[in-house]
Formats: sequence, C-alpha cells, structure tokens
Amino acid sequence: MRRSKSLMGLAGLIVAMLWAGCAEEGPWVGTYDVSGSWKLSGPLEGGKTVGQATSELLVEEVAGAVPAPSFVEDKVRDLLESAIGGKVRVVVDKGMPADLAPDGKVTKLLRQTLAAVDLESTLRLEGERGGELEGTETVTAVEYVIGGKRRRVAAGELSDGAEAGIVAPWSGEEIEEGTLSVTPHSVAIRYGALVQLIASDLLQAAELSALEAQVKSALSCKTIVTAITGSGAGLKISVVGWDYTIGAAELERLCDAALSTLTQRALGQFELDSRVEVGGRVSWFRAPGTGAIKLQSQPDFGGVVAIAPRAIAPKVGVSFRADRIEDLP
Repeated sequence: MRRSKSLMGLAGLIVAMLWAGCAEEGPWVGTYDVSGSWKLSGPLEGGKTVGQATSELLVEEVAGAVPAPSFVEDKVRDLLESAIGGKVRVVVDKGMPADLAPDGKVTKLLRQTLAAVDLESTLRLEGERGGELEGTETVTAVEYVIGGKRRRVAAGELSDGAEAGIVAPWSGEEIEEGTLSVTPHSVAIRYGALVQLIASDLLQAAELSALEAQVKSALSCKTIVTAITGSGAGLKISVVGWDYTIGAAELERLCDAALSTLTQRALGQFELDSRVEVGGRVSWFRAPGTGAIKLQSQPDFGGVVAIAPRAIAPKVGVSFRADRIEDLP
C-alpha cells in the first residue's frame, strides 16, 4: 500500500512536469507595429517655476553641507525650506523672462505641444497563455505639431546617440483572457532634451538665445545670498539642541554649485536625461473578419515623468494601438 502511494505520487509529479514543459504559448506572442499618443505636458501644468527649481537645489546643497547630527537632519531640511526657499523663489522668478512664467507665451506653447506627442515603435512579445510575458519595445520616431505643421524626429535625437532607437524592456503577465498587465518600466525618452528641442522649434535662434541669456542673468548668486541673509554675515540654523551658522561666502559657494546644475537643464527646469516610466493594462483581441491579433492600451496605461519621487512626479497618459506584423519563430 505504501509503495502504491509512492508510485501515485511519482506519477503525479511526472504529469505536472510534463504539463509545465508543454505550457501553451500566448496567442498574443509576436512582433507588432505600435502607434501611440503620449500626454507629456504634466511637468508644465503644475505652475512650477525656475525659482522653485533653484530653491529646491539650493536647499539640498546647503542641507548636504551642514554638519547636522543625524537626529536633526530632517528638521534642518524643513527649516531651510522655510527660511530660504520662499526668498530664493521670489528673487529668481522676479528676474525671469515673462514668457517662461507658468502662464507665459513660451510655457503655454510648450504645454500645448507636449499634450499630444506621437510615438512609433516596434514591440516584440513572448510568453505563455495565462502566464508571464516579456518583451522589447523599440521606439523609432517621435512626432509633434508645431504651428500646425507636423515635426518628425528620429529617436536617436532623444536617446543620446542610440541610432537604432529607444529600447524599453517589457515584463508582466496575462491576468485574464484578453488582458495583459505590463509592469511599469523606464522609457529612455530624454524629457529635458525633448523640451529643449521643441523650444528650438518654437523660437528663432536669436529669441531662444535671448531667453537663455535672461535666465542666466537672473541666476545671480550674489543677489540670491543677499536675499537669504539680508546683507548679514550668514545664516543661522537653530533646532532643538543644535545650532550652526553658515557664512555668506559658504552660501555663495553652495549657490554656485546649485546653479551649475541648473544651467545644464532645459529652460532651467528639466534635466536633459529625465526618463519616462509607464505601465498598465493592455487588451489583446482578434480583429473581426481577419482574425489578426491587435493590442490596445486600457485607460489605466500610463505613468510619470521621473523628475521627482514617483508619488508626486508629473503624470503621463498613454494611448496606443498595435498591429501584429508577424508571429515569433
């Protein structure tokens, strides 16, 4: 009897192994042509200014340089934001070009253009029916509308020289018949580079140069430090059980370090290499009549522009359709 149970258990194990080895390939496996519309205007919709970006960087620089004990580090950062953040925002934004204000002409045009950016890509999907999936999406071109005219950009212009395109790995699973769940993943569209490129299309070279020069002139560390200290000798930081004074010369040095970072950003706000992260649910279905497999993003497909922690990062909306052009070999 004991031997019979052992044989039955062994037989069950063998059947399970054979079943696992013969898992059915997902009907959605194959290579697709993808076309989609991406709403990338989020970072320009929150009213953030160059002054705010400057204050954030300077607070981080000062907080990192102050020799605060670990038990007061968070309090010191909060105190610095309260003590200098508003002053820095005011003095910097006062000197900024009106066109770059949240309701300025250039900001509005950028926001309008980034609200609908079209991406073309090729997607290769593999996986098991009702199981895990993996794939590779290669973005080959980006299009947007400027002055009523469509502008097409090769992906290499936004991927730091990757001539073949912007490559993004997919992973996830088929959660039910007809629905794939795609794990959030990074797409190396350099957001700041895209903003810079659109700005150069919106403006004549001379206009863009004049804007950039005005931005740089507003970023004066002497003016910023004077606004912080009130022409005093420095800034005193005082929290419960700990005090520290940082001198004006040291503040100016830290300000120079912050501004060296800021001047490398598109329009003083967006890092050139900022990535986009997207994911969500995707429907797969057979086209009526032909039976061809197609993919369609569901309403929750989207993500963020990674210029802040994910919980507060600007949102990205994505809508796409994909037509299968061949099965995988």
